[in-house]
Amino acid sequence: MYRVRSGQRSFDDPDALAATIPGGFFGVLPLEKMPFGASLRDLEIGLGFLVRSVKTSGAVAIRSEFTATMPCIAYLLPCLDGSPALFDGLEAGGRTIASRIVGHTPSLRTFAPNEVVNFTMSLGILEPAVDAFAGKSGKPLLVSPSTILNAVNVDIPRLRVLHRITGEIAGQHRLSESGAVALPAFSLVRDEILATLVRGLADTGVRPDHRARQLQTHSMAKIDRYLDEHRATVVGLQDLCSGTGLPLRTVEAIIRGRTGLSALTYLRRRRLAFVREALLKPASATTVTSAAMQFGFWHLGRLSQYYHQAYGELPSTTISRALGHPVSFLR
Repeated sequence: MYRVRSGQRSFDDPDALAATIPGGFFGVLPLEKMPFGASLRDLEIGLGFLVRSVKTSGAVAIRSEFTATMPCIAYLLPCLDGSPALFDGLEAGGRTIASRIVGHTPSLRTFAPNEVVNFTMSLGILEPAVDAFAGKSGKPLLVSPSTILNAVNVDIPRLRVLHRITGEIAGQHRLSESGAVALPAFSLVRDEILATLVRGLADTGVRPDHRARQLQTHSMAKIDRYLDEHRATVVGLQDLCSGTGLPLRTVEAIIRGRTGLSALTYLRRRRLAFVREALLKPASATTVTSAAMQFGFWHLGRLSQYYHQAYGELPSTTISRALGHPVSFLR
């Protein structure tokens, strides 16, 4: 039995998109001076086998942490349309495929409209597929945390086609959240996805992450965790370095490598996101001014400019909508 878990939805708010993406904890930062736009598709094509995709209309930085209730692995195409990007700080493009397991924290920085696809499957599905398609020697695929770049033996164009076909099948049969139906076509598509992945990766070989890559991933997670845990205070560079135990050179290199932003700009983007959270769920005494001051924005005009660039609306519009009545920006 198969069902569409969420169907396809569109978003004009990066926070709403981040909160809706299933399978982990996500943060989405727009990187362009234009209104934000994105769509999310989430499809289940068999118990324990999910096909997900996020399509954005402009440059963004996406950070994530995968979670799951069962052992599973995710294979990602960070650049489905072939546009260049940074995946975990490394150059990615149309030939890039990556594998991630529960607890890993991949990051993506795009420079243009982009679509990232995620094939997530339980190990209970993958194990017999590896046995069938690659034999016992393919077992390392089950636990590989590797980022695999330029996987020349993986038929990525075919994976793109199979991704498109899953959506066409769901659309043709008008599957819904409440309806579950048996579709042999999904079984065939799932089988071909598994065969394409396992055969191609077995031929390519699994290249473990270098120790430096693992340390960088761990350090970026530490930076984000520190900022999340200290959102009630205004975190500066010295606070961040002291709190994480990382020297400034390392902090700068990691943040720029993962997001394409300087450390100061990234800190401002995170503080801007905290302002938005406060305005979306305002307390009785919350105003634009109080939220701005709380998170270190002393120049309201500049805050308005940054905010509009990131979210496509003024902060006063956000709090007005949350409160259900007009609110003056300078209140």
